[in-house]
Amino acid sequence: MKKGIILTILVISLIFLSFKTAHASLGSVFGGRIIFKPATEIATLEATNYNCQAGLAGGTSISIAPIGSPAGTPVSYYIPAFIKPVTGLYHTKSGLFSYYLTPDTDEEYKTTTIPGQLILGLHSGIFGVACVYQGYPPIVVVVPLSIITYFGTSIF
Repeated sequence: MKKGIILTILVISLIFLSFKTAHASLGSVFGGRIIFKPATEIATLEATNYNCQAGLAGGTSISIAPIGSPAGTPVSYYIPAFIKPVTGLYHTKSGLFSYYLTPDTDEEYKTTTIPGQLILGLHSGIFGVACVYQGYPPIVVVVPLSIITYFGTSIF
């Protein structure tokens, strides 16, 4: 009887430990509504004669209002160019409209993130976006943004 209870506790503990390890390797979960594109920090610098496009390395930045957070507390993220959403509204080459991405999805529809959409995904690590002042003397400001590694968006 004791061996059965100990074995059950051991199995449950190992399952819990493996879940925690797998979750930590995937990154942290985030979700909310996209409120700004580009991110507020990037837009503010660009409005004051900084150039951040080279620092974005082909990717994009967004600010979201996280689910359950008070209004006016946006969180900004960086989406690398090679990360594509797993959901979205698009038109396939076969002429069908779909909500889930398929292998024949046109590339132009895979990167659409617009303000107002809901977004849910995983983020892991920090990316420093270098913004260079377009005057004299040139000043470099690095904006740290969390990196989105996997995400999906709502239709609207």
